[in-house]
Amino acid sequence: MATLKDLSDQVEIAALAQDEVKKYIFDDLSAINAEREKDEWMMVLLKPPVAPTIPRARQELEYTHYPLDMFLFDDLDEREKQDENTLLQAWSDQKVIGDRIISALRKLGNVYQLLDSATSPAVPITVTFGHFEHNNQLIAVRYQFMMRVHHCINP
Repeated sequence: MATLKDLSDQVEIAALAQDEVKKYIFDDLSAINAEREKDEWMMVLLKPPVAPTIPRARQELEYTHYPLDMFLFDDLDEREKQDENTLLQAWSDQKVIGDRIISALRKLGNVYQLLDSATSPAVPITVTFGHFEHNNQLIAVRYQFMMRVHHCINP
């Protein structure tokens, strides 16, 4: 039976497979502040889901849906923040890496299924670019998506 920890492990494997990603954290957003002084950028933070849902449809009773928030954080030097082109390039680079992680999650198979507009039009993947309001050293790209986790031992 797949658990939330198993799902987090799969995201960690996909994230750390990217050469640019130095660390993976499964925690609330406040945990990134404890990591701020460390020189381990880029980091991927997977925020614990607020409320996993168990679908009601008869054919999907063996699944749980997990709404996930994944953040890619990177350090952007103070002088680079003043250059809009540098910031846009950094966000573009982060998005490329995030897209590779999402692509790896799509390939997990029957136990873990990424739901997106190809599998369910009502479940898009949302990407948001963050700025330095709360932490003047970091930039972020946020991915919001839904994972379906199969609970049977032999799916």
